[in-house]
Amino acid sequence: MYFFAALGSNQLVGIIFTVVSFSSFYISFCISISHSKSYFVFCNNNSCSFSVAAADEVFQVVQTPERTRSFVGENVIFSCTISNSEEMSKVNIYWWKLGEVELIQPDSRKYIDIGEEKVSLQLLNISISDSGVYHCGIKFRGLNVANGSGSQLVVIASPTPLQILRNRREPSTLFCNMAPFYPAGVTIVWYKNNKTISNGINTTQRLNSAGMYEASSTLHDAQLAQSGTVYTCLAAHITLKIPAIAVYLVPNSNPDRDAWTSINFYLKVFGCIGFALTFFLLMVITRIPFRFINCRDVSETNVRPGCSPVSAASELQ
Repeated sequence: MYFFAALGSNQLVGIIFTVVSFSSFYISFCISISHSKSYFVFCNNNSCSFSVAAADEVFQVVQTPERTRSFVGENVIFSCTISNSEEMSKVNIYWWKLGEVELIQPDSRKYIDIGEEKVSLQLLNISISDSGVYHCGIKFRGLNVANGSGSQLVVIASPTPLQILRNRREPSTLFCNMAPFYPAGVTIVWYKNNKTISNGINTTQRLNSAGMYEASSTLHDAQLAQSGTVYTCLAAHITLKIPAIAVYLVPNSNPDRDAWTSINFYLKVFGCIGFALTFFLLMVITRIPFRFINCRDVSETNVRPGCSPVSAASELQ
């Protein structure tokens, strides 16, 4: 207030005129630029860069697929197509993953193939950590001018195969084990002779170091020793079109007893074989003295079978 009061009327008018003139010039400049230029902003976690390119130098990027869902261990490919393919040799194309600062560099699991019309990114033996959104970016004359719309990768894992095991220390307990899976949320149901079991079941689920889930279900049934009983473990998961099933049939006798019976059988077989070999060796060892004793009592005229006349005569002399 004091500043404007100290100024003369002419000086105040001059300042106002200058400000208005500069504003008009700036607005006219921005309007002219907006009609002839295109603005691009590229951002990552750390910084953003601003670039201006002529309208005839604008590149449009199309990515495929937009979204894909693949199992752990599979291979996936993302493609990036540029509208102005004639300028492919003048641009630098790169891949980056949303949420990561560093650009994707080729290695033993990641391959970048640059063709005449498109660029592809191939991921081999994917894991849960590969899930995310992948973008294709373009640099023209050192400036970031365009990015693809992104390709979302969802990595999943099925809990199959299932397996039912019996606890040796507790014969009345069964375990239903399954492979690591992703995402979380598996439903396990037990059946006994096609009837649902609701008691004696304990199911646990945890996240392992690989970012996948592991689950195990335990069934305790006091009547498990009854032979011929059929137990079924059914697991339902978002990755399965139909639930996975594992079946266990209680054997007709005690497994421990069957194992001991098998051991006794093999011991008997090896015992008989050993006795036969020992007897054969004794026969071989005692054969020569046996012949010597019997041949001493023979004469030249009466030779027993198995003794030669020469040997018998020599023994009598």
